Amino acid sequence: MHETASPSKHTSLKREPKVMSAETPPVLFQGEMNVKKRITLISTIAVFFMLIALPCLVMLLLFERIVDTKISESIKLQNGSAAFKSWKTKSSPSKFAVYLYNLTNPDQVLAGERPNLTVIGPYVYWKEVRKLNISWTSVDGTPAISYLKRSIYIFDPILSSGNPKLDKIISANLPILAISAANNAGRGPSSGTIEMIKFFSSPKIFTRQSVDGFLWGYEDTTLCLCRMFFPEICPIDRVGLLSNSNNTMKGPYVIDSGINNSTNTGSFITIKGSRSLNIWSTEKANAIHGTDGFRLARNIQLSDSREIFVTLLCQPITLNATKISRPKAFTELEVVEMELDTDSRTLKETYCPLKVSGPPCPPKGYYDISQCSVPGDVSPPVFASLPRFMDKPIDNAFIVREVDQTRDKFRLLAEPKTGIVVEAHVRLLVNVHIQRSPHMTDLFMNISDPMYLPMAWFENDIEGSSKDLKQLHDALYRIYCCLCLTRQNPSVQSLLLDPPADSAVDLFTKNSDTMSSKISPWSNSVHSKSENQDGSETNSL
Repeated sequence: MHETASPSKHTSLKREPKVMSAETPPVLFQGEMNVKKRITLISTIAVFFMLIALPCLVMLLLFERIVDTKISESIKLQNGSAAFKSWKTKSSPSKFAVYLYNLTNPDQVLAGERPNLTVIGPYVYWKEVRKLNISWTSVDGTPAISYLKRSIYIFDPILSSGNPKLDKIISANLPILAISAANNAGRGPSSGTIEMIKFFSSPKIFTRQSVDGFLWGYEDTTLCLCRMFFPEICPIDRVGLLSNSNNTMKGPYVIDSGINNSTNTGSFITIKGSRSLNIWSTEKANAIHGTDGFRLARNIQLSDSREIFVTLLCQPITLNATKISRPKAFTELEVVEMELDTDSRTLKETYCPLKVSGPPCPPKGYYDISQCSVPGDVSPPVFASLPRFMDKPIDNAFIVREVDQTRDKFRLLAEPKTGIVVEAHVRLLVNVHIQRSPHMTDLFMNISDPMYLPMAWFENDIEGSSKDLKQLHDALYRIYCCLCLTRQNPSVQSLLLDPPADSAVDLFTKNSDTMSSKISPWSNSVHSKSENQDGSETNSL
């Protein structure tokens, strides 16, 4: 028997469609409206932020350029500007210390033994530099400044370890080595003249002099005789490691004012009226280029290189930005550390002298400064090394003390935006090249192999005061952060317009209004104030 489903049961299984009221929107329609609202809201917010962010982005992009322009204008040496006034102001006295290498066994060296050296010093001097005959000029359309420079040295007995007038030193006899080197090069006095000089003066390869005379100059019998009979060959009768600088005039120098391009502010254009030298064997080597050494080309980035033209070397040196650092006097100031690039001279023959006073081309790490110090046919065979011997076999020949990688390193700290050097550690070693001459074998005796004998070591440490560095920090970074670009604070301006050095011979002489300093050892011609009481002046590079 089949049961028939009741109608009521089937009726309960049917679902009646819901009737939507006019007040209640469909769920799908409500979701679409929410999406539209979100899109509208997001679009509004995006437009709002674009209206705000776009000008900010433009300001951000332009800000660096605006600040750069401000700094660029500030460091130019323009007539009547604070920069020019500060640059031409007499520099404050600066400190220069020298150590000498005393030869303790000259007789044994002549017998063929190895030299034994001891260090004496330091002997400290204070130097004052004045710019004279300052005038505006133009070189090939470049606004420039021409000037002469006078330097005065004053001995400081308190900071020195001895009395240079009483202390004695045994070292190389520069006059006889100059004649010997000229003879080896095929110029200078003839063999007959040399024999006559030897007969009347009895010269020796090594000499004993006072420290004062050895540094600043002493009269030499050999040179006096040579000058008496051959004045064109031997124009001087005084010789010294740093002769002909005290109370003397140097120049004229012509530097770029930076008016056309602030990056070139302080760069040498001409020296003694010439845009090139006549010392080296190639035109490229004779070109004068690089800044004066106190101020580097601005906007320094890591791995950048900067050149300094050093008149003592008669050539530029290259410095590389190796790392970010901070000066000891004010650690809030961020600077770049510049280290000497010893590999920048790809070929040592690039700086081979026309008139040789030693090897035709110096070995790596050495600089032939004979023609820079005493130009002419008869020049002492003097060589500089920065900061120490670079040739290991030669380095090991004279171990006076262990090398200190920190103390002996040549480095500068420069504010990257302006290129102003705020701290410097300069090292310079001066050596003489000794080589037998076939016409003077009796003087050289058993010295058979050529040698570079160290004579003097210069240390120059420059540190800006905390007050000056703080002012520089405020001038650059507070203005940078606060957008204070409408007008420049006078104290900021004077800082940004700090003068460059007088020349590369005074690599880091600073003005007293901006930074305390010590003198650079780059002077290529210096003699003691006590030895020049007549006030005579000599023009030199």
